Amino acid sequence: MIELDEVEANVIRATIFEDKCTENPRKKFKQEVLRSFGDYHNDRRCNELVACAVALIKESDINGTAATKAAARVLDRACRSYRASLTVSSHISSAAKRAKLFKDYEVILDQLNQDQRVAAIFTVDQPLRDWFDGLAGQVLTVLSKYEGRNV
Repeated sequence: MIELDEVEANVIRATIFEDKCTENPRKKFKQEVLRSFGDYHNDRRCNELVACAVALIKESDINGTAATKAAARVLDRACRSYRASLTVSSHISSAAKRAKLFKDYEVILDQLNQDQRVAAIFTVDQPLRDWFDGLAGQVLTVLSKYEGRNV
């Protein structure tokens, strides 16, 4: 995600997301999310960052040299933030348990402020597939009602 300055043709924040649904959030965070974030943070995936920024900036009113300069801002660590979001059960409800879940976030993303490292959880207390099946059914019901009225 990129956030653009309202006045100048410039990127003020580029956020790299890893949103994961899993039944083992610590393992997923440690083995996949941190590895991915480390690759971005240590500039091993610069081409992907710039390509995504260019694609997003094309959708704005920025073009030409200003667009190129804006896209290059995603390479500046001061402009970058990371958001890890994981599904968890309600047993991870205390601050201490959440801290344990996101342990080593600051180690992998060194030289960043705490506000550049977002750690989010989404609590689901039933089997994930069942929950998503229920959600999908609700979405389809709403869409079919909407479509019936608006087509």
